[in-house]
Amino acid sequence: MEEKTYLTVTALNKYIERKFKLDPYLGEVYIKGEISNFKPHGNNIYFSIKDENSVIRANWFGARSKDFKDGDTVLIKTKVDFYLKRGEVNLVVLDMKKDRIGELYQKFLELKEKLEKEGLFSPQYKKRIPSFSQNIAVVTAKTGAAVQDITRTIQRRFPIAKINIYSTLVQGENSVQDIVKNIKLADDGNNDVIILGRGGGSIEDLWSFNTEEVIRAIFNCKTPIVTGIGHETDT
Repeated sequence: MEEKTYLTVTALNKYIERKFKLDPYLGEVYIKGEISNFKPHGNNIYFSIKDENSVIRANWFGARSKDFKDGDTVLIKTKVDFYLKRGEVNLVVLDMKKDRIGELYQKFLELKEKLEKEGLFSPQYKKRIPSFSQNIAVVTAKTGAAVQDITRTIQRRFPIAKINIYSTLVQGENSVQDIVKNIKLADDGNNDVIILGRGGGSIEDLWSFNTEEVIRAIFNCKTPIVTGIGHETDT
């Protein structure tokens, strides 16, 4: 019977470590996940990065930012390392930033769930859109592709309609308040229907229309509202 060769733990770990260092795919890896067990210490931060099925330890030596906390979704540029003494795999972070889109989407889901429980999206509250609208309010920026597309289409399909444009800030500081204000003005303006619209943009650019204030303004509106948010130029 052949005699087996037994390795020391150190020998095995050194072999595994060498495999990690020789693998080119582990030298620069991009990972998205959620922070847990976040611990800042001096210029370094230590944490775990996880998803719904798995977790791995990570550290960032000389971290350029410590503005993170448990539960943050982050985007990490890292390399995979093997710590010989403990026989553990961990990530050595090269750069890390918050996943802004992920955070916004999570807030969107939380707000949607809250308002659904209140019944704001119930079909019983939906208002009938008139078949022929004589007075049409358009709540959007007074310049840009959106207002041109909307007015051109209305004039082509129903030229006798009167178009009332409510010039509105559609992104940036004060945009939410301006959208809410102009929805109310249009609602009080003897219009048959309101079109709430804006052209394309990033999720951050469009976010004013996902806010609770705007959603409640739409819900409380007596006039039927049609929305066209983030559309592309109608050619």
